[in-house]
Amino acid sequence: MRIDADTESTERMLKRMIRAGKNLRPVFDVIAETGLASIQRNFEVGGRPDKWKGLAAGTQKRKGGRGQVLIGDKTLLSGIHYDIRRRSVTWQTTPLAYAAIHQFGGKAGPGRKVTIPQRRYMLLQKEDIEDIHEFLAEHITGA
Repeated sequence: MRIDADTESTERMLKRMIRAGKNLRPVFDVIAETGLASIQRNFEVGGRPDKWKGLAAGTQKRKGGRGQVLIGDKTLLSGIHYDIRRRSVTWQTTPLAYAAIHQFGGKAGPGRKVTIPQRRYMLLQKEDIEDIHEFLAEHITGA
């Protein structure tokens, strides 16, 4: 048995996919904005997928019972930005002494006697990753 197939359309599609794979800037733009929106949403809802641990009693008292976790004067939130390179996208904060301790948790303060709980704000959600994968597939296949 012999099957003849017209491979011209397949070849065109493969060439289009190769070209699309060489120019990922449109994809990185979408990835960067999707990630930034996701991180901002983490602040808006007080942590995702799990809520962040609340403020310590002493912190609440000092703030007069007001204030959202990690919001304060919005310095941390407003300092989050992205950097698009040829082959990558990264999200980062402006240099703040307290940014890392809130992301990872740990000991802080004089004598490192205060335990700061981990509050992962630089985190993309599963649905964001799925959206990014979908957009990448559409970009490559031209769908």
